[in-house]
Amino acid sequence: MTQEEKLLQRWKELNVKNATFDFDCGGDSMGDTELTIINNDEEPVEDENFEKLLASEIYRNVEFYEASDGHYIGEKGTVNIYFDDELKDLVYSKMSTSELEEQKTITLPIELTDKEVDFLNNHVSVMRNFSWSGGEEIIYKNDFILTSELEDIQKGIEAKFLEVIDNGDELDIEDDIHFDSLSYSTIHPDKVVIEPIKIYEKDSKFYIDLYVSYSYTVFDEYY
Repeated sequence: MTQEEKLLQRWKELNVKNATFDFDCGGDSMGDTELTIINNDEEPVEDENFEKLLASEIYRNVEFYEASDGHYIGEKGTVNIYFDDELKDLVYSKMSTSELEEQKTITLPIELTDKEVDFLNNHVSVMRNFSWSGGEEIIYKNDFILTSELEDIQKGIEAKFLEVIDNGDELDIEDDIHFDSLSYSTIHPDKVVIEPIKIYEKDSKFYIDLYVSYSYTVFDEYY
């Protein structure tokens, strides 16, 4: 007698109505699971050997996605098991939600003063900040003396950029944002070659585009 036949025989002997297998997997492994078995009298069935046999058949008949690759995080859901009178066999119906990590970059115009424009045009190639590295990175165009006045201008620009990330008002609030992934740069993150900073004028004011990037969680449902 095969494992499947043994399971079906024992299912009938225990007068089982249905079973549910709740699972949560990801990170290259199966996480928490819970198997619940109910008989036709709506009472829980507790039989260790039957539970092991049923769990083994669940893993054999249902595909679980445990591997994580930085984009796909994992999945959680329920497998419903019941006897189909027409098929004369058990049916394993999986309903799950997959967790994915997506990346997004948005462009925000930042208003600059005349002194900030001069400082950026004359001395800076790139300004960027990665929240996970804990600090500002500035690539200068040339060697120069950072006087106290220029340092104040630089700090003022940094403060404007950081304010965008700190208050998060311009971010998509519908996204489940991973705030520790936030970063900004004066060049687009897809650019391989560092290009000159682009400052433009609009309505008699000067602006620079700040590229803010972050990752966020997306949940996809599968039936």
